[in-house]
Amino acid sequence: MKTIKYLVPAILIATATLLDTSESQAGLLITISDAEVAPGESGYVDVLVSSNADALNPDSFDSFLLFFSVNVVDHPVAPINFLESIGTAPQLSATSPDYIFLGHSGLFFETISDSPGPPVANDFIDVIDATDDFSVSSISSGDSPFLLARLNFVSDPMATVGNFYEVSLDDAFFDGGNLPDFAVNSDARIYMVAAAVPEPSSLLIFTIAALAWTGHTRMRRSVKDKPRCVDNH
Repeated sequence: MKTIKYLVPAILIATATLLDTSESQAGLLITISDAEVAPGESGYVDVLVSSNADALNPDSFDSFLLFFSVNVVDHPVAPINFLESIGTAPQLSATSPDYIFLGHSGLFFETISDSPGPPVANDFIDVIDATDDFSVSSISSGDSPFLLARLNFVSDPMATVGNFYEVSLDDAFFDGGNLPDFAVNSDARIYMVAAAVPEPSSLLIFTIAALAWTGHTRMRRSVKDKPRCVDNH
């Protein structure tokens, strides 16, 4: 199984070289979401795929290969560290779009190269997946975007609020001759923002609760410390 897992990336890369010379159907659209994160906190950017193909002639594929690069923007001083996904597919949440190979992913393969310090031009992320049962996913213009990858990261505690990083999709390949249209949001920015503060209503409730607890504690202490009367009769 390990041999198959590591052969698949090599096969897909070789296939990508051949597909690069083929005529693009211009049906697949790749978009990457922006993200905001406070210094020292974690986050993610989602890579989505949709299609403008007609429902009678949808885009179909059972494997893909994505190449990303992480670039310096606005001279960030602190690094941002990307993490490999846990498990055999991108991490999902209850609110995330359906993964394109949901229930059929078995060869998910992710390579992350973070150089020391701030991101530089040769920082890269490669994501590959192919269905484990050779099933094909078909999408057309009537479908909602599907998740292709979730790029997880952790920002440095010393990051400066206001700076941002850029994640660019350098290239992407899908089997079946489906090449994406890179004119649509093929890069994303990760903005450093200030840590969230409680809303005024939540802060008020917290303050009232804290004052009530303080008063209760002092009352208990005063009762405890009050001298008891001794009846000599």
